[in-house]
Amino acid sequence: INRAGEKATLALDHLMDFRASLPQSADNILSNQTLALPDVLYLLAKIELKRGEDILHLERASDYLQRAINLIKNAEALLESEESKISFYDSHESIFNLALDNCFELYERTGEYHYLKRFFSLSEENKSTVLRNRLNWFSSISFSGVPDSVVMEERRLSGILTGRLPLPPDMDIYQIEIEYRRIIDKINDEYPAYYSFRHTVNVPEIFEFRESLDDDAINVILFSQTSTAIYVMILLAEEEHLVKLPSKDSFLLILDEYISVLSSPSLRDYTEIGKQMFDLVFRPLEEFLDSDQLIIIPDKDIFSVNFEALIRKSEAGRPHFLIQDYTISYLMSATTRVQFRQLEQSPTGNLLAVSPGFSSELKKEYLKKVTDSVWIDTEYLNQLPQPFAVSSSKGINQLFSGTLLTGIDATRTNILGRITQYGIIHFGTHAEINNRTPLLSRFILSRDPQKSHIPDDGYLHVFDIYNIDLNAELAVLMACETGEGMRSGSEGIVSLAHSFAYAGCPAVVMAMWKIDEKTSSDLIKQFYLELK
Repeated sequence: INRAGEKATLALDHLMDFRASLPQSADNILSNQTLALPDVLYLLAKIELKRGEDILHLERASDYLQRAINLIKNAEALLESEESKISFYDSHESIFNLALDNCFELYERTGEYHYLKRFFSLSEENKSTVLRNRLNWFSSISFSGVPDSVVMEERRLSGILTGRLPLPPDMDIYQIEIEYRRIIDKINDEYPAYYSFRHTVNVPEIFEFRESLDDDAINVILFSQTSTAIYVMILLAEEEHLVKLPSKDSFLLILDEYISVLSSPSLRDYTEIGKQMFDLVFRPLEEFLDSDQLIIIPDKDIFSVNFEALIRKSEAGRPHFLIQDYTISYLMSATTRVQFRQLEQSPTGNLLAVSPGFSSELKKEYLKKVTDSVWIDTEYLNQLPQPFAVSSSKGINQLFSGTLLTGIDATRTNILGRITQYGIIHFGTHAEINNRTPLLSRFILSRDPQKSHIPDDGYLHVFDIYNIDLNAELAVLMACETGEGMRSGSEGIVSLAHSFAYAGCPAVVMAMWKIDEKTSSDLIKQFYLELK
């Protein structure tokens, strides 16, 4: 092992020296060849850990892994689409996992605070990566003085380098790379603030994150799941703790049953599994908490746990839910919390409430006006009526003096023409979740008979919301499973709720399972009364 490690290290050093000796303009050209470097560094870290388990070898492995993560972050700049970035980070998940495992071991062995800070940073590096970059973009456009021509040229050259745009016939890729490097250097020299926001995403320090919270009394529970363990960092007002949950295997063993039973209408079926989940993911943390106000930052499978509904064992016959003891909210990551606080939003309206209702009258009117029966949307006609959702939307609209879109007015065109103007966005409708292709998850809206030949009319997709710049401070998504979607190791759950965060909305109320229309309407009315 020692001899193999020495040879691998020497080969890597030669390759890195060669890469460093190249002019900057060649760096991105070689990116396809050098994308393998993070994996090489990962293998070297594993070899180092095989050599020994003392602090020296742990630190050497940590150095290799940090270099690999830095290369991953640099390579990400070449990726344009959200899907490619998520896939790229997910394909290197083992590097982040080993880095976290290794850092926790160093902290356990030494108790030194800088390892705890490093763990926090590593945990954040692989959370909500696409969302962090999007929020960075929002911040970058707030800087005035950068000519549109410079921004457009940067995007054009980046598009050619990544293959989204064709290579001009009179230029080769080396010339494009040189031009791209020139414009990046120009932006860095002349517009440093824009460059910093556009091209770097900095993970905040723990104290910076705590300063972004509204109340010093809030306890933050930050989960980090690797292939071998589930770690939890508990951030209090004056101190921090880092622990490992006793049994990841037991958690995974009951997870599928927990998810299935959670949406069951039978409390009896849920009670026992709710108690088991409480014992596995929350009871080991309670000794560290000193507040009843909690913010939870989930990771990977922990996103499936609804902490409010966990059940504490009680002497009384009735279940004792965690929501009876704590006020709980969630963040996608600590970094995005800080970024959201830096956004400058300027809504011109109070509230936009959308509830198609899907009444029989609405459907009859649609059928009457469709000019060709071949274009009739039978899926739309089969949607169940939602009178309670319409009623609650009307009440909410009166409370906030907002804009109400119901019935035939709740169309895709009307929504897209107004949605950027409001501080609160409320949807009370049906939703369809596509776990395989999350960008195709969608809200179901009213159909415009004059646009019956357009397949997307009557629907608002995740990809539509991704392309909107919202001014909203709150989105309430009162539809089934709006918080559900494809699970990504680096991004969390890519869902309808995630798309609103991506569009710049910092607070989203969502449903993690199928919901009863009347019950959820009653709950949401009370929510808005408290909000008012």
